[in-house]
Amino acid sequence: MWPDLCRRVAVRRKSELCVSVGELEVTLRKIGLAAFEHCLSHGFYLPIKREGQEIRVTVPEKLCLIHAEVSEALEAYRKQDDMNLAEELADVIIRTCELAHSLQIDLDAEVTRKMEINNKREFRHGGKLI
Repeated sequence: MWPDLCRRVAVRRKSELCVSVGELEVTLRKIGLAAFEHCLSHGFYLPIKREGQEIRVTVPEKLCLIHAEVSEALEAYRKQDDMNLAEELADVIIRTCELAHSLQIDLDAEVTRKMEINNKREFRHGGKLI
């Protein structure tokens, strides 16, 4: 179902995955832009002063923050806290989209392209159990 849905969406929106929520159309690009603007307006791109030096947040640090959100989602799952699990998964998406936007990566196109690649793979390719 997903690969077929992605193809239809990609054709409809040129490479932008979109979901309609009432009158609002949400794409990964729009999430990334909104998250990026939020970070800017809340000072997260300003240099941090540590020991007299100005330090900016780096890509590896942003990847670690994404990993932290995934870990929080795992803990919510282990505690069977469905509400918190949903929130933490949303945080993973938001942080990932923001990083992609800041790196000028078209995440809509990349997700569509990658899902098409995955769709062509053999059943349980690579001998992996999960």
